[in-house]
Amino acid sequence: MPSIISAMSAAQIAALTTAQMHSLSTADVQALSTEQVANLNSDQLGAISASAIVTLSTAAVAALTSSQAVGLGTDDIAALKTSQLAALDLGNLTSTQVGALSSTQMATLSSAQTATLSTAEIAALGTAQIAALPTAGLKAMGSNQLQALGTAGIAVLKTSQIAALDLNKLSSSQVGAFSAAQVTALTTAQAVSLSTAEINALSSAQASALSTGALKALGSDQLQALSTDNVAALKTSQIAALDVTSLKSSQVGAFTTAQVGALNTTQVTALSTAEIDALTTAQASALS
Repeated sequence: MPSIISAMSAAQIAALTTAQMHSLSTADVQALSTEQVANLNSDQLGAISASAIVTLSTAAVAALTSSQAVGLGTDDIAALKTSQLAALDLGNLTSTQVGALSSTQMATLSSAQTATLSTAEIAALGTAQIAALPTAGLKAMGSNQLQALGTAGIAVLKTSQIAALDLNKLSSSQVGAFSAAQVTALTTAQAVSLSTAEINALSSAQASALSTGALKALGSDQLQALSTDNVAALKTSQIAALDVTSLKSSQVGAFTTAQVGALNTTQVTALSTAEIDALTTAQASALS
C-alpha cells in the first residue's frame, strides 16, 4: 500500500477520512510526501497513530502549521524522534502539548526552539522538564520566559544551569529561591549583576554560601544591601574577603567575635572610627 499512498494526489490524501488515516501503517505514513502532509487537516493528522507519526519525514514535520500541529496528541508529541522534534516549530504547539515533552526530549531542544516558547508553555513545564533544559536554551530565554519558571522551577535547576543564567532577567523572589549550592555556583560576573533588591532577598543560608570571589566582586551598594543577619551568618573565610570600608557601621556592629577575630591587619586598619565605635567591648577585644 505505501506505493499506492505515494502515488495519490494531495487532493486525494486530503479526502481521506480520519478512520482511513488511523488505519494507515507505519510504512504508509512514511511514504507520505511533504506536499501530501501539508494538505492534511488537524483531525486527519491526529488520527495517525503515535507509532506511525514517528515515521513522518523531518521535512514534513517542519512544514506543519499551527492549525495542523494542534491535532497532534500528547502521545504523538511524546513519541517524536529527536530529529523530528528538532524540526518542529514549538510556537505552533499548545501548552498541553509542550507539557507532554519528556525530559529527554527537552534536553535536545535548540536555543532557537526555547526562545520561541511562550510564557504559558513554560509555565506548563514540570520540574523534571525544567531541570533538563539545555544551558544554551536558558541563555536564550528572555525575562518574561525565565520569570515564567517561577520559584519552584528555579529551585530545581542544576548548578551548571544556574551558571548560565542572566540574573538580571530573574525576579527577586526567584533569586531568593536559590539553594545554597546554587548560590555557591554563581560566577563573579553573576554576583556583580545582582541588584540590591535581589541581594536583600537572600537568606542567611544563601549569604553564607556566596563564594569569596563573589563577595570580593560586590560593590558598596550591593554589600550594604546585605542584612545584619546575613553579615552575621558569613563564614570567617568570607569575612576575610570583604572590603570593610564598603560596609555600614551597623553591619560591622553585627560581626560575631569570631568574625572580628578573622579580620586581617589590612581590614582592621581600614575600619572607620564610626565602624570601630559600633563594636561592643567583646568585639573590640577580639580584634587581632
